[in-house]
Amino acid sequence: MAPLMPSYDPPPRGLVLFASSEGRDRAQRRARIVYVLVVVAVTLGVIWPIYPWAAARLPSLLGLPPSLVWVIAAVVAIFFATAGLFALDRASQRGPGSGRPGVERPGADGSGASDEFRGEA
Repeated sequence: MAPLMPSYDPPPRGLVLFASSEGRDRAQRRARIVYVLVVVAVTLGVIWPIYPWAAARLPSLLGLPPSLVWVIAAVVAIFFATAGLFALDRASQRGPGSGRPGVERPGADGSGASDEFRGEA
């Protein structure tokens, strides 16, 4: 007798950074590892003992204190790392051929909606 409910693997619990998946390739995994390393390096750069050492050796920039310049640089570094990871992840989800000129997509007439959603089916 067959079970009533199909068997499935339960979803992973906790923070999953490097889950195995069929669509994941080496470049995407490498990008995630680089992202984690950048975040860890920046985080270590804004705590003791690195923060006082680096902040004392920076010149003032545009009249801002060196410690503020150091923290702003850390925030900007994490922003660009996150934006890069997001862009890479979005590009891999779209797949090849997405966003290229000449590729057919819904609403290609410039309306922004497909015929099905405009009620012209």
